Amino acid sequence: MSRYILDGVDIDESVITNDIAFPLVREIAFKYGLKVFRTRAKERYGNNVVEFVMSFSNGMPVCKVWAEKDSSGVLYNYRSPYYQKERGRDSADRETIRSLKLSTLMGSLKKNKVVPTLDYALNHVKDIWDNAIYTHSSSFGKDSKDIRDVEPDMVHALVRSYLGESPSTPNYILDRDICKKLLDKYNSVDKIRVEKEQAIKQAYGNPFYVIGADGEQSLMVAKVKRVTNKNTNPHGREFEYEFVEDFKRVSSLDEYPELLSITTMFKASTEGRFDHVYGGFIPRSNQYYSELDVSTVCRTLPDDFNSTWMIIPCSQT
Repeated sequence: MSRYILDGVDIDESVITNDIAFPLVREIAFKYGLKVFRTRAKERYGNNVVEFVMSFSNGMPVCKVWAEKDSSGVLYNYRSPYYQKERGRDSADRETIRSLKLSTLMGSLKKNKVVPTLDYALNHVKDIWDNAIYTHSSSFGKDSKDIRDVEPDMVHALVRSYLGESPSTPNYILDRDICKKLLDKYNSVDKIRVEKEQAIKQAYGNPFYVIGADGEQSLMVAKVKRVTNKNTNPHGREFEYEFVEDFKRVSSLDEYPELLSITTMFKASTEGRFDHVYGGFIPRSNQYYSELDVSTVCRTLPDDFNSTWMIIPCSQT
């Protein structure tokens, strides 16, 4: 087991230890437990550098680091979407902390609480999963009753009738045909609500798979289930997610044979519908596919830190 490389990732450790950024990688690995899961050779302002993308032990990406050498010495760089300075040339610059002194850079990371906790990072993807479940829920149709469906005069007539007053005055006519249509409509809404609640509870109250594909076609797979949030904070989310199986970063789904059938069917049924897919089968789209009972959701263009996601209830595996 490497001290610097994420388990299961095939990287030559000498690529890390022989690079001028190694002292930074070593310090971050030691102080924050992050590990390298991806390396990338890149040219920056005429310098050939190697970027080291680092994650928590479960593969959840956190940052990328690199070092550049010039006449002033070695410039250490740390970039993460979980941090932004107030000023900078662009978003990349605002997300980056630099220093010629490693101790100064590490001090800045600590002082400004730049490196997020795992829970904080997970909240980002949980919000995305919430969106996917909302899209699935919305596919059942409207499940709310709107008072605007009834004219004020009709409401007045209904109230008069309920209280034993005659509603049949010139201004307040109780039309029983309209009442029957309205009752049927509201009964239908109640039926939709019950069906939706049962289906959503069945799909996500039991374990289900989440698969994320990033901009480099790497996959993150976990099995989770949705539970009522016991936190009494009124501003917190209504539901939380418990991990049945923690995230694992993989290059293919060969380790998950139970997912191969549904993902293959999804790929075949959506072939030609999207300009680009990630991880070989996940499009960048927010959609529920009723024929397969799976959802896809994406908030931004996939890159090292952002993924497009597929949600698969275990009943489909």
